[in-house]
Amino acid sequence: GIIAKKGGVFWYINWEERATLRLLTSHVSGSTTTGMKACRLENENLLISSATDGTIRLWNIDSLEQKSEFYVPRKEALSIDIYAQDSKCVCGFSDGYVRFFDYDRNINYGGSLLTSNTEGGSKDQGYAVTAVTFLKNGKNILAGNMNGEVYMIYVKSWENIRIEYKSLISSVGFGIHHIGLSQIDPWDTWLLSTKNKKVMVWSRKDLSFEKKGLDYYNNLFSKINDLEYYLIDNYKVLRKDEKESAFQSLEAESTNQSYKVIY
Repeated sequence: GIIAKKGGVFWYINWEERATLRLLTSHVSGSTTTGMKACRLENENLLISSATDGTIRLWNIDSLEQKSEFYVPRKEALSIDIYAQDSKCVCGFSDGYVRFFDYDRNINYGGSLLTSNTEGGSKDQGYAVTAVTFLKNGKNILAGNMNGEVYMIYVKSWENIRIEYKSLISSVGFGIHHIGLSQIDPWDTWLLSTKNKKVMVWSRKDLSFEKKGLDYYNNLFSKINDLEYYLIDNYKVLRKDEKESAFQSLEAESTNQSYKVIY
């Protein structure tokens, strides 16, 4: 296995031999590794990582050597996901942009600033994108940011990158740490985990509960302006020794003036 430490250092661990080896190439010293994804390309086992040094790095797991990297100057790469079937990668950055890459052909497609034109907001203002995940079709991406906003992105074309996006959720009240998708049909249900230790279940309003198939969702998710999602349930995750009263929860949310609580 490979473990990334907070200082940007990578260690290889051999469980059978109970041995460790520090990789010679790692992220910049002092940076934090923010995401790791494993995949297989042809006959190679690969690992893709992102970090606060602004780089996305591709590693060969078998040789423990770095193959390539993408670099965005003076920005922090905060979240990452891949679509392994087509060697595509999406990464969320501290400047509010999502950027797109092809790690097989070593192409940086560029990116787009995610903004919601809400009242009192600026078109040029974006919040750090802290969670990204591909949908099963490889053309749609969910992205969440530190302002609690969730966007649906549709990639119309990878060549000369053309996308459109829609704000699905104006704010869940706290910054988003992770987005997890349903692994079975229906594929329009997902989980959000937030900075205040909540896990939320969101789903598109659909009363049929029938399996639709991938073709149905390809057509559905291409029309992102017609999509509407609803909060189904939410849970507070606490340690066994941790207690929180309803008053403390309300006080924590009311003192966070930069967020709009909608639940």
